Amino acid sequence: MKKIKTLFFSLALAGSIFLGTPTYAFHNNTAEPTTQTQEELRVLMEIIGRVLNNYVEERESQEVIDAAIDGVIKSLDKHSSYMPPKAAQDMMQEMTGSFFGIGAEVNKHKETKYIEVVSPIEGSPAEAAGIRPGDLIKSVNGVELKELSQNDAIKNIRGPNGTKAKMVIVRGEEELTIIVIRAKIQLVVVRSRMLENNLAYVRLTTFNQISLDKTEDAFRELKRQLGDEEFNGAILDLRNNPGGLLDQAIAISDLFLDEGTIITTRGRGGEIAYIEFATPGQIIPSKTPIIVLINEGSASASEIVAGTLQDLDRATIVGVKSYGKGSVQSIIPLSNGGKLRLTVAKYYTAGGTTPHDVGITPDVVVELPEGYWDNIPVRERRNHIDPQLQKAIDILSNVSNAPEIDIPGPNCDENPC
Repeated sequence: MKKIKTLFFSLALAGSIFLGTPTYAFHNNTAEPTTQTQEELRVLMEIIGRVLNNYVEERESQEVIDAAIDGVIKSLDKHSSYMPPKAAQDMMQEMTGSFFGIGAEVNKHKETKYIEVVSPIEGSPAEAAGIRPGDLIKSVNGVELKELSQNDAIKNIRGPNGTKAKMVIVRGEEELTIIVIRAKIQLVVVRSRMLENNLAYVRLTTFNQISLDKTEDAFRELKRQLGDEEFNGAILDLRNNPGGLLDQAIAISDLFLDEGTIITTRGRGGEIAYIEFATPGQIIPSKTPIIVLINEGSASASEIVAGTLQDLDRATIVGVKSYGKGSVQSIIPLSNGGKLRLTVAKYYTAGGTTPHDVGITPDVVVELPEGYWDNIPVRERRNHIDPQLQKAIDILSNVSNAPEIDIPGPNCDENPC
């Protein structure tokens, strides 16, 4: 097993996988405020004091302080947020792999202020109800989400097991009403199976603390099934994988590499925070071709893996352009038991580029027809061969054109669309 190395600052289990598109690092440095900052903070405290003592309507001190914090957070990027103590506790519960809700990775949309669905979780009520990446949740059970903080909006989306979430969804130019029945969300990190022609298929749904081990175990089990035979190719499916822990993304990239730069992170002023290099030894022999599947729900850590394997010519990327998040968040514990999730760096893949706001562009673009998965029964989706997966199989089986050119998707007369 390749070891996960720690450089510059410790990488730790430190944030919600399901309610953002995080690539996480743990950071606990504090700096003493300058004299000027102290003077400015004194003015802020004066304002808070005046509001509490003199505003025409009485306000609770916590309410006013939370509003001040919310104002600071709103001036930052959409991946930074403040988690009060209860929200911080919920985040740690999510990291165990189970919680109650609709089962979707979401963000506060910067322009519309609605809640944006990055990706529904595989097998979740959200997926079963037809929620798609890019959907904007406008309201839940009549509560408008636009003016709420991300934490408060998420509270409205979640709820007890078996309860209904009646959501107004903005999808392109359409406005839809979708009812989702909340349930316990139990995340399955890896699914794998052998496909035709000795092709290994591994689907990775998230990057949490066990993703590396589960990915290694999956490939080893598939190899055991082959016995003395070798893989003719491998498919790593990162579609609708919203990301997670930075160290896991680096280590999983390293599974397929012997050398080369995996990732570079740059902090304030563009200074290099650290560079991570591949180490010798691959779980898949270097002669074995690899396909990585991505879509608009592939974000953050998924883009590190896809972008690096693409830059180092280790894999062909198939699907559609990814989400486009190239920043690293530090989870900072606070004295009240809450946590501050703060963007502290941007990352760059092996080729020196960042997917931030632009995404990873596939080598072979294959778009699914509009509403494709809506026509596939939920119970059949897990083993279904969709057009993007079929194209990966075709490439690895040498029955399609060379992957360096843009190959159109499957013909609907020959393949189910």
